[in-house]
Formats: sequence, C-alpha cells, structure tokens
Amino acid sequence: MLRSDSGYIQYKYEDDVSWTNLIPLSSLKGADGQDGRGIVSIIRTDGDGSPGTYDTFTITYTNGTTSSFQVYNGADGAKGDKGDQGETGRGIVSIERIDGDSLPGTFDTYAITYSDGQFTTFQVYNGADGEKGEKGDKGEKGDTGATGEKGEKGDTGAQGPPGEDGADGLTPILTLGANGHLYVDYTQVIT
Repeated sequence: MLRSDSGYIQYKYEDDVSWTNLIPLSSLKGADGQDGRGIVSIIRTDGDGSPGTYDTFTITYTNGTTSSFQVYNGADGAKGDKGDQGETGRGIVSIERIDGDSLPGTFDTYAITYSDGQFTTFQVYNGADGEKGEKGDKGEKGDTGATGEKGEKGDTGAQGPPGEDGADGLTPILTLGANGHLYVDYTQVIT
C-alpha cells in the first residue's frame, strides 16, 4: 500500500504495523514553468454594435502580444411578460422631534412614522456653531436690468414770482446803401 503523509510517499505491506518513508515529496517537484500570460485590456477595435453586424474586439496581453475575436450583434429580443406586482412599499408619513431642545452639545431624538403604522427613532447631535468664514471674493458685475415702466406725470407746480424788469432795448437804424444793400446800425440810439 502507498500513501502521502508527513512530507513523504510512504509504503507498507499488509502485515506491517508501521509505514516506511519511500521518497520525500519535495524531490518530486519539477522545474518552474514559464510565466503565464495575463490580459491587459479588451477593446472594441471595429464595429458600432448595430444589430445584424459583427464587432471586432482586440485582446492585449501582458507579454505584448494581441489576438482578436468577433461578436455578432443580434437584434433586440421580444419584450418579456409583465411581472407580478410587488408588495406595497413602506413610505414615510412624518419625521418629528420628540425630545431635546437643539442646544449645542446635546442630543435631540426624532421619530420617523411610516405608512404601515410602524415607527423608529434616531438621535442627532447638536454641535456648536463653527467659526465665521473668511469674506469671499467680490462677484462679477451682473447684467443691467430692463428699463422700468414710465412713471405717472407729476402735478403742475405753483406759478413762480414775476421776474425783474429788463433793461431798455436798442432800436436799430436801417439804411439802404448806394450799392442796394441793407445796413443795420446799433451804434445810434433812437429815443
């Protein structure tokens, strides 16, 4: 009889009580095989997936070699039968605070009431206000708004006081020259 045990191939005859080591398992190991070939990528290199056509895919391996294969693009199958209606879902009817006062450093307890009449609770820790942030950059100027409607005409104002009398005016002297031109003279005053 033969067996593998304790790192050895062992044997014994039917009448033997103990097993005898025949050869260590470590001596049965062969030479290391060549490195395997992994896949780096699989990319469609031809085609567009249209029904009734073939697309070509290229496999790039870790040793730099490539191979290609084709995939037939069949037409869409017939629409399947409508499935059974699922069970009615459980919606949220309300969420309300049932304990706490929202003070910093404390917990508030909230209750969620579901549409099936069940409820659960959860707690929210009220942290302190954070520090004031830095002032942000000034935003860009916005577009000019549309012109508003014309306002109503205002009431007529009261009449102002009369102005002061003006200075006496000059009356020009008109003369017809020998050449037939008309001359105006303001240097002589007619009283």
